[in-house]
Amino acid sequence: MEKPARELTTHQISFDIVSLDYLKAAELENGRYSINGQRFEVLVLPYGECLPAELVALLERLLEQGVRVLVVNQKPARQTGGAIPAAVLGRLEVVPLKELGEALSAYQAAQMAQAQPDLVVGEYTRDGKRFYMLFNENIGRAIQTEVTFPEDGNLYRYDALTDTLWEASRQNGNCPLTLDAYESAVFVVSREPLAAQQQPCGMWEQFPLTCGWKVQFADSLSYPAFTEDVPVQSLCCVQTLAGWENRCGTLRFTAQAEMPACSGAVLDLGQVYETAEVFVNGQSAGCRICRPYRFDLTGLLKPGRNELSVEVTNTLGTAVRDGLSHYMVIEPFGVQGPATLQIRK
Repeated sequence: MEKPARELTTHQISFDIVSLDYLKAAELENGRYSINGQRFEVLVLPYGECLPAELVALLERLLEQGVRVLVVNQKPARQTGGAIPAAVLGRLEVVPLKELGEALSAYQAAQMAQAQPDLVVGEYTRDGKRFYMLFNENIGRAIQTEVTFPEDGNLYRYDALTDTLWEASRQNGNCPLTLDAYESAVFVVSREPLAAQQQPCGMWEQFPLTCGWKVQFADSLSYPAFTEDVPVQSLCCVQTLAGWENRCGTLRFTAQAEMPACSGAVLDLGQVYETAEVFVNGQSAGCRICRPYRFDLTGLLKPGRNELSVEVTNTLGTAVRDGLSHYMVIEPFGVQGPATLQIRK
């Protein structure tokens, strides 16, 4: 079961796993079968040497109604109680496991310009709108491609962290897609225009973060009072420092940065272990619990001197080694980076 499911997932094909009981209650019509209002055109059977006789009887009904039935790798040898009728066995389509995604490519939720085995797509329809959630499962590699959605209409990208709906552009029907490692995105296709913000125009340029950083520490009982200094002056991980191998709490990195006037700014901390919150002149720019650790600083920075603070919190697993966590790998503690600041003038 897991292998066919994974093959479909890596090809961005949506599916449901149904039991025999649900299949027995399915309604058949016009080459489809419906379960609780959800319609299907194809049934995929993982390989099994022997099938239940009840299932074989259902397969015969499905095939008579024009439903496409695929079996993975090879046909079953028999059914419980005897041989499978030739009328059923002869109409089953055999598909090698590695060719399953290609055989069902017409059912891709969205098409990518290149194969993206790390990309998972979920789809949903509500109130006449089509929603797509795209998730990069790879924890170390970004995805950069173009995606084509099958529906016509207005295209939007929703940022759940800031609760913002943005207009998304299409070129010849294709939408540029960039997802950092472990990043997800939600797209909305709507025939009716929706209230959304336009992506700001202008060229981005990298602003050097050459300022020195003051690093302090507070445990969970002392926070937010940072009274212990860490002997470093940069964004870094501290677990390699003597005495800091098993520390648990919050690190605060603080710097004074001279900034030019700009209409937009985005801070990307790179890799962080593991929860990060950024403050600009004492005002929070948001919190992130996984990659991308990217923060929109637009409207928070001012021309001249600004105070930037990054607070990074780890878990008790660093300090408490019980029977369950004793053999788990301990992650670093801090900002591994590379950290970059992009500004738009």
